[in-house]
This record gives sequence, C-alpha cells and structure tokens, in this order.
Amino acid sequence: MDANPGIDAASFQALQDRLDLMELAARAARTFDENDAQAYADCFVEDGLYESPRIGLRAQGRDQLIEMCCGRGGEDLHFCTNFEIHLRGDEATVRSALLLSSRNGPLINTTGYYIAECVRTLRGWRYKHKVSYLDRRG
Repeated sequence: MDANPGIDAASFQALQDRLDLMELAARAARTFDENDAQAYADCFVEDGLYESPRIGLRAQGRDQLIEMCCGRGGEDLHFCTNFEIHLRGDEATVRSALLLSSRNGPLINTTGYYIAECVRTLRGWRYKHKVSYLDRRG
C-alpha cells in the first residue's frame, strides 16, 4: 500500500522540509530559553551567524553562539509563528513572527520577526544566518 497516496515524492519532501524547518525554529527557541548553549549552537552550521541589530548583538561561530546563549538565555520565552518558508533545494529562507515574553514580567515583552537562511546538512536543517528584527528593545 502506498504510504502517501496522491502525493508525489517531491511534494512529500517539501512538506517534510517545511516541518523540519519549523521544528528547527522551535528547538532554537527552547534551547535558548533553557540556557542549553551547546544545543542552541547545534541549531547552526559551524560558522553560523546570529544577529539582532536593534540591540547590537552579533555572534558568529560555535564559540560565540554558546557564549551569547550563556549570557542571555533563561529570562524570556521566545515564540515563533506565522512561518513563510521558501525552499530552494538544500537551501531555504524562513521568515517567522517573533513574540518575546518575560517569565516574570509583562505577557508580551516585545514583538518582531526573524529572517533566517538555512541549509540542509548531514545532521538536518541548520541555520547559516539568522537575524532577529525587534520592534522595540525588550
């Protein structure tokens, strides 16, 4: 019996890729919020780059990503929603809305969006370059 009746292999792969990219965003948010710096850095390629221009934050490479997470994670909860995913084979651009909530403060601390360039690796999808655009300083 065909496991995917009516869905060709390319369409099925595109659906799987979209789910995997949304899961990458969820894993990055969770590991950052839990201060799991090693797992957060695992969401990026080895020389991956994260930027947040509004707060002047830039971290490139595994060591800097780990340092950034250790210094910032734990206080907030990051939520990603409203995904727009543009697949190009083994590369993708992912845009998602960002809601940032403080664990001990206002329900919504700030809003904004992410734009991320992702690549498929042997370990699955990873961030190559991720930028958070905050509507205001959180």
